[in-house]
Amino acid sequence: MEPKYSAEAALAELKERLRQLRTERRFSMAGLEMRAGVSHTTASQALNGPSVPSETTVTALAKALGAEAAPLLTLRKQAAGTVAKSLQIQADLQFGALAEDEADDAVGTPVRVLHDRDVLLEEVLVRVTVVNVSRLPVQITAFVVEAWGNGALCRFNLMPEPLPAMVEPRSRIVLRVQKEPIDYLDAITFIGVVDGLGQRHGLLTKDVRALAADCWALPTRVFIARRRDDHSHVVATFQTRTPAEMGQTPVPDPPEVLATRTMLGLPLPDFLRLDELSQQTGDGDPE
Repeated sequence: MEPKYSAEAALAELKERLRQLRTERRFSMAGLEMRAGVSHTTASQALNGPSVPSETTVTALAKALGAEAAPLLTLRKQAAGTVAKSLQIQADLQFGALAEDEADDAVGTPVRVLHDRDVLLEEVLVRVTVVNVSRLPVQITAFVVEAWGNGALCRFNLMPEPLPAMVEPRSRIVLRVQKEPIDYLDAITFIGVVDGLGQRHGLLTKDVRALAADCWALPTRVFIARRRDDHSHVVATFQTRTPAEMGQTPVPDPPEVLATRTMLGLPLPDFLRLDELSQQTGDGDPE
């Protein structure tokens, strides 16, 4: 049985064990990151940073290091402690006026909206409101969109202004991010924020579905690109206009899926049917 540690001692012990395992396996940081399928920032923070790594990160690192995940996850749980709900997360779409000559550089997705008899160009952003309902300040480090597919969790960590930011008790911050990371994915498993201790605070299931449905019903800047030297090689891509990190973590069991286009009665866009398109020819430009 694992001994009981204080939160601080458990975090120090967890990081020490991960560092010791890396040394014993003689893995470079780059090698560990590749084996675990995590970004350099995620691995570095897990082994040396001040925050508590997520369960997904600890599991991926344990697997990469050939170690049992259970003892490390126990330490991670002790490090995180039993935290009462401290944040309330809300998200919706925000429409704003956009001039024609601003469309190419807009952070939000350009869409044409009917107002009375006029069709006006507007940009759409995901507006995220984070309310601190606790008595302690909470640092918010990223807005996260995560989805399941092909035996792995695909994750976008978005860091718009003003993140990272400290939210004082009984106060709030508002984040605005592009919606393409949601458009790019299907089988959404999480939408929310991460705090400075690695705790995730997500939207309710009904709110995830409502936000996903609103995003997926509108135009998107996700597109299909083909290599000029091999038109059979196609990928889905978009330009990141919000600072972001993207990563994939292999997981053994499918997590709970909160929203899919099929679930919401929406058709799959072409960029999610690349297997069907890979044998077709075309003249699309590469990324």
